[in-house]
Amino acid sequence: AILHTCKEARDVGLEFYTLDFGTSGEWDINHARFTMTAPPQIYINWACDIVCPMPLRVENDWANAKLYQSMITDLATKRHKMRRIAITPNNSEVNWIWNILENVWLEEVILFASPRWFDASRFNNTEFISLDFVELHEKTMEEELVKAVLDPGKARASLLGARKELMSAISYRQQGTSSSLLDGEVDRSRSPDIKFIKLEVAVTDSQGPVGN
Repeated sequence: AILHTCKEARDVGLEFYTLDFGTSGEWDINHARFTMTAPPQIYINWACDIVCPMPLRVENDWANAKLYQSMITDLATKRHKMRRIAITPNNSEVNWIWNILENVWLEEVILFASPRWFDASRFNNTEFISLDFVELHEKTMEEELVKAVLDPGKARASLLGARKELMSAISYRQQGTSSSLLDGEVDRSRSPDIKFIKLEVAVTDSQGPVGN
């Protein structure tokens, strides 16, 4: 909001926020080379913002998968800026993203459960989508996930399993970490905080709210 308040506020905001997350990729299809490009459209403050890579549900599933792959690969080029990331507990996604971001030191990793009906392709004609992260507590997680996901027990097991995988990977990569740091380096012996959340989505069109 500070970037839209006035020129003076925007000048201050641009000292902390930069335009980012443009990506592009080239693929060979039937002996022809295609390039898909998504220009940067998101402002971010790397020191405090949470990066949450989410694929757009475009009509072409192949294009969606390729652009998402390019986006994740592009994150690897920003690894030294990133401090917080939110991902789903899907095992393949956890391993995929974590391997790409192998040398990243993070302050926080958030594992989130999405609503069972969440599908961005349904929202093409809506005017506004509000995404909110609500913290989950381990002891009451299954109860908190009721009405949010199709199978709360399975979602809980998936979240806990993903945390175990991440902690194992973090522990393995911390082995042999030197306690003496050079100027500009970060302390990789410190483990990031791993939190659980659920994603709540509110959809509004010209007729009012259409989903929660």
